[in-house]
Amino acid sequence: MLISITEKCRMGCSHCMDDAKADCDKFMSEEIFRKAIDFNLKYDPTITITGGEPTEHPKFWEFMDIIAEKIAKKGSIALIVTTNGMNLTNGDIPKMRALREKAGNKSLVSYQVTHVPEYYPIHVDLTLDVFKEPDVVIADKIEYLQCIGRAKNHPEWKFYQPTAPKCFNFRSLIKGGCNITDSVHSLRSMGKFCTPQISYDGHIKVGETTLCPNVAFITDSESLILRKIRSFTCSSCSHITDRMPDYYKQAIGEK
Repeated sequence: MLISITEKCRMGCSHCMDDAKADCDKFMSEEIFRKAIDFNLKYDPTITITGGEPTEHPKFWEFMDIIAEKIAKKGSIALIVTTNGMNLTNGDIPKMRALREKAGNKSLVSYQVTHVPEYYPIHVDLTLDVFKEPDVVIADKIEYLQCIGRAKNHPEWKFYQPTAPKCFNFRSLIKGGCNITDSVHSLRSMGKFCTPQISYDGHIKVGETTLCPNVAFITDSESLILRKIRSFTCSSCSHITDRMPDYYKQAIGEK
């Protein structure tokens, strides 16, 4: 499950599927963040913090401290931060180490830094000591581009032709009668971790991009959330869904 704490990002990547911008002022409040964490942990022991660029949030390290407290109290909670690394400096090393110590188990905290010069217009010096910390994982390649958001205009997006939108697996499981917990665990067993998503304002989206329409809210009851997802239809990815086989469309109620 993703928690998008901001839609702001100064990197301006050409392959961005969120169309995140530097002048965006959409930041998750601490009140919504605490509710989002509780909602996440109700169904999924792994918390993935994302954006936009999550380190653009002015309370980023305060939010990480809140999660560390949860890990220390409950244990068996994994924290993953997806970042482009542009805001991480050697001055953050003490914060990262303090967070690991507070969480009580460094293996439960990781920062996944993706930086590919071909797509990332602002250079990040990956030789800095901060990127050598044991909980930092560097991804130096992008397997494929998603034809969503700003990436729609990227000349290379056509190299990847998905058979269904990113929300398909989650929606088909819910539509087929699964509850949220079973759906999330089923996706995890398939190596898929990116849905559902909690937006900066507390809304739930069934897709991975912040451009996906809102479906429900984190304070809704599970039964209401399930009803809303099962009746949900979307035309945002019609360039993908129009090509789907009829049985795919039926699986998510688009036919």
